[in-house]
Amino acid sequence: MEAVRVLSFNFPPELHAVQTGLLSRPPFAAEAVSRAAELLMRLEGPPYRLMILSMPGDGLEFKQILPIIRDPKMPCSKGAVILLTPQERVDEHRAYLQKGLNVVLSRAVCPDVVELEIARQIEVAPRVSTRIMLRLKAKVQTQNAMIMCQTANISATGLFLVHKTILPVGTRFTFELMLPGAKVPITGEARIVRHALKTKEKYEGMGAVFTALSPDGQRSLQEFVARSQAGGA
Repeated sequence: MEAVRVLSFNFPPELHAVQTGLLSRPPFAAEAVSRAAELLMRLEGPPYRLMILSMPGDGLEFKQILPIIRDPKMPCSKGAVILLTPQERVDEHRAYLQKGLNVVLSRAVCPDVVELEIARQIEVAPRVSTRIMLRLKAKVQTQNAMIMCQTANISATGLFLVHKTILPVGTRFTFELMLPGAKVPITGEARIVRHALKTKEKYEGMGAVFTALSPDGQRSLQEFVARSQAGGA
């Protein structure tokens, strides 16, 4: 599977869980820099699918870097850009949305919000439509709940669960997923990152990202997605 190259600049320490979580797992190949000179140097190299910039930082303002990123001659010109900025400057930077900026977030948001935007902006992995029964065990508040549901689509990094019972965003759960033709189920852990209503999307349910998969499970999932895309699943 092709790596998803991500560059982060001046990443806030309070959001470190994003770097050690989602961005640390395949298919991501994440790089982090803290100096303006190094950021400019990296932008001139191989293209990034996503740039996560925390600004101002090291004397650099977002309005200075955006024209450089979106210069058609720059390798990174077509990559998505997420800006993290102090809460009091979020409204100011909204002026750049639709002008080269994809998302602006406050630095005070929780890591789950940043991970959700990463997934939305780059569509982290090829997804294939598939109906597979999934058995998951979720811990909601102080009680454990076992839920049977179907997937609407699945990728190497997450899945969409079709279910009327909506678990809160941030809920972590263990799951058991039997792929077509497999002899043993894939087991792992995931986290709910978004909700969907049928009035606005094709399905009603929850989007989740994987937080833990065994190497064999990860490989089986990647092979299944690749076969499905090729029409061989």
